[in-house]
Amino acid sequence: MKKHQNAQLYAQAVLEMARDKNSIASVLADFALFLRLQEMEPTVKEFLELPFFAEKDKVSFIDNVFTGKVTTVFQDFLKYLLAKKHFALLCDIAAAYQQLADREAGQTRALVFTVFPMSSEQLQEAKTVASALAHKEVIMENKVAPDIIAGAILHLEDWDIDASFKGKLDKIRKRLLTLRPTQYAG
Repeated sequence: MKKHQNAQLYAQAVLEMARDKNSIASVLADFALFLRLQEMEPTVKEFLELPFFAEKDKVSFIDNVFTGKVTTVFQDFLKYLLAKKHFALLCDIAAAYQQLADREAGQTRALVFTVFPMSSEQLQEAKTVASALAHKEVIMENKVAPDIIAGAILHLEDWDIDASFKGKLDKIRKRLLTLRPTQYAG
């Protein structure tokens, strides 16, 4: 719980700094860039998180790699996380920041799982339905999940809408398991 609260507080602080510099979207892009770098080069994450590397070397690394490539708000924030020894929270902070930035822009994100990739028309139709449900603009992403057999599963804010064949089969299975043998007798 404390980790989540800290991530939320850091995300809010970064959002306020970004708002002051009119760079909310740029900082969001900086988070995405840094997370991609960590994914491509896991040693970067280890170097910045592990305590046995000197903080000055880590700061030097951030300055050498990111100066001119990310906003000063983001670069200064990375150094602040290092100083506070909270760099391990960066992924959680990024997720919290994205939610705050989306809220600030009057939008939200949704994820729809389907057996096959959706066409752009299908994705647009799903986005229209999701926007009507959420009462705001929706940024829609489609992920392929062959195990759902057919249909779709929509994750939108706190809602999970399961219109998959697998979901329907699971409901039937659960219902059958709750029936007592006496309910079968005529």
